[in-house]
Formats: sequence, C-alpha cells, structure tokens
Amino acid sequence: MQALGKTKIDFYWNVVVFCVLAVICSVFAQYGSLVLAWAIFVLQCILFVAIYFVYFKGVINLHYPLYFKPIIIFGTVALISSFSSLVFIKIIGIENPLIFITSVVAVSSVINYILCWTNRGDLILLPSPRLLLMKLLKSRLGRFY
Repeated sequence: MQALGKTKIDFYWNVVVFCVLAVICSVFAQYGSLVLAWAIFVLQCILFVAIYFVYFKGVINLHYPLYFKPIIIFGTVALISSFSSLVFIKIIGIENPLIFITSVVAVSSVINYILCWTNRGDLILLPSPRLLLMKLLKSRLGRFY
C-alpha cells in the first residue's frame, strides 16, 4: 500500500481491525480460551474476504481466483502436513513435550515442502526435494573427505 501511495487506506484498515479485535477479545475472553480462539478464527475468515475487497480488488484490481487459489491450496497442504506429522509423531510415542513439538514441526515442514513441490502448479517454483537432499548430503559429507 505504501508503494502505491495508499497509506491512508492501510492506516484506517489497521485502526478498524484493531478496534474489532479489541471488541471480539473483550466479549469472548469471558467464555474461555477455546471460545476466544474460535471467535478470532471466525474474525480472520471474515477479514480474509474483506482484505481482498479493500486491498486487492480496490487498489490493484486483482481477480478473486488469483487471490483465493494459492491460499486455499497451500493452506490445505499445511493442514494435511501438520495433522499427518502429528499423527506420525504420536504413533512413534514421543513423550517429552519439547521433543514432541520439535519433531512435529520438523516432520511437518518436510511433508509440507514435498506436498507443495508436487502440487505447486504454476504458482511458485520450488527446487526438487531430491536436489536439495543431494546438496545437503554433499555439504555434510564433504567435511569428511
């Protein structure tokens, strides 16, 4: 927005979002953290659509599928990788919370990268996981030669 000289739109957007978020937090915090989390989730879903109309359609005239498609594809990939890594780590039976969280993040990152690489279409260019693995092994093994 700043590069287009539309800083007023950005400022007013941030003020409105701050006020709405303050009201949502004030109202739903009394019902517990789970209800508050769901309320913020619903707000983020509403803001997801509103951001398109305020920023992308109103300022740069971006078509909705170009905004929506990458977010849905990669959001779905992130959910699949996070859930599958969580299940995988639970099956392994790691009990230590720090190692559990670290393992879930690491496995999820690998699954996410592989799924994004296979489903990327023309959205982003990612190097092959095989190529990255070969580079990593070469750099690690190169120390021993």
